[in-house]
Amino acid sequence: MKKHSIAILPMMLVLCCSAVLAQTPPPPKPQPPTPQATPPKPPQPINYPCPQLNIQGPNRPMRDGDKIGFAANIGGGDPNIRPVFNWAISNGVLENGQGTRNIVVDSTGAGNDRQLIADVTVLGYSYECNTRASVTVPVAAPAKKVDEFGDLPAKDEAGKLDSIVSYLSQAPDRIYLIGYAGRTNVRGYTADVLRRMKTYLAKSPGIGERVAAIDGGFREQPSYEIWVVPIGAEGPRATPTVDRKDIVFPKPPPRTPTKKP
Repeated sequence: MKKHSIAILPMMLVLCCSAVLAQTPPPPKPQPPTPQATPPKPPQPINYPCPQLNIQGPNRPMRDGDKIGFAANIGGGDPNIRPVFNWAISNGVLENGQGTRNIVVDSTGAGNDRQLIADVTVLGYSYECNTRASVTVPVAAPAKKVDEFGDLPAKDEAGKLDSIVSYLSQAPDRIYLIGYAGRTNVRGYTADVLRRMKTYLAKSPGIGERVAAIDGGFREQPSYEIWVVPIGAEGPRATPTVDRKDIVFPKPPPRTPTKKP
């Protein structure tokens, strides 16, 4: 009996351990790591290109004293920016529009420099942007009387005309000659003098076509004016002091009859 009991005991231990092992749950299988959510990226700022700026002005020469309009045109750039326009002008008076796209300038005095420069700087955009523009408009100075004289000896008259030739050789302007006959001059007196002056000036190439002659009517004594008229400027007007209806032309001397041979 003892031998059989000893032999059975190991078998019971094996069966007991097998039962215990059979009841033990298997270890859990390893799970793949849970992916972590990627944090959202912060919104990136929008980089707008710099605006394109130019100034629109008149496309023709202006006269001193004209009202001149200028407009600043902007294309592109950040649409959320409200630009401020800072204008500057070289001559004249900025009458209205400072701070806005459009201005009006009184050009009085700009003719002295023969031009008017309008400059605008637009505020509000990045300092990296070029927000400045300018435009130049030719402005003709008003006609100017530079000399006045009466009847002169031929040599002195030639000296006056030579000064005109010298001036026109250095400037693109025109010259106006205005002649006035005296109260007692014969009919056609002024026309003859002006014709003589123009013929003298026409001897110099390129001068005669830039000289205009005007019969201005009558004054107490014969008189002649020389006016410089810049390109684009209005020509001068005659200023007679004696009414034409008060003029009584002297009668020409009677002709001496020719004797027949």
